[in-house]
Amino acid sequence: MNNRERFQEKRDFVILWLLEFRYSTKKILAQALGQEVSGMTRFFQRLEQLGVIAKTKSPFVYGHLVYLGRAGKDYAGLLSEKAGSYPVTKGSVPSALNVHGLSVQLAVLRRSSLTVPFDFKSEWHLELETGSRPDALVTTGTTQTALEIELAQKTQPRIFLAFLTHVQNMRGGHYDRVEYIFSNRALCASYDKLFLEPSWPMYTRSKKGYVTRVMEAGEAISAKADDPLIRERFTFTHEELYL
Repeated sequence: MNNRERFQEKRDFVILWLLEFRYSTKKILAQALGQEVSGMTRFFQRLEQLGVIAKTKSPFVYGHLVYLGRAGKDYAGLLSEKAGSYPVTKGSVPSALNVHGLSVQLAVLRRSSLTVPFDFKSEWHLELETGSRPDALVTTGTTQTALEIELAQKTQPRIFLAFLTHVQNMRGGHYDRVEYIFSNRALCASYDKLFLEPSWPMYTRSKKGYVTRVMEAGEAISAKADDPLIRERFTFTHEELYL
């Protein structure tokens, strides 16, 4: 493979990654390519000059975020049907959710083969009947694992609703396992403690987004949760995320 072909291969990888996650950082993109970012300076400069990528600042992230530029979107149309729904512009990138989005990318990076076609999908490209999507899906062999990245404590109703939604999605054949990934041990332990309750209070989400208890004949109901088929399909881990 000559230099031109290597450049095109790396360019296409970057485009496909940005199509999947909408934005990233040069450091994460370099890691995904198996390189140190310090050795990729000229490559990223060339992509910017060609209009393949553009960059912007977010108040929540150190350094720049990158997204597809005009030429990048044109190239993307030749590589994937996902290009038609790529919505990112400079004004839409800065967000308090950037840290979570970058943490998802790091978690996927550590679990993927990082080959094209990708063995993962981000939440932006998942369609589930429940309307609730995991942060990403990673396929290993024939096993699909849903990833949930948690950076902050949620309320118990939201946590139990998420557990039950995952069980429903797995019963529907959308994926096989769930891995919760936390930024610290204490947060991991708090979720694991709730997960190990013998029964989970049942919740539902209203059309307006409110989480409320499921009632039957005027009584709040719970679901049996100590079934081995449920226990063995959830994993709770903690690792360094984008903080």
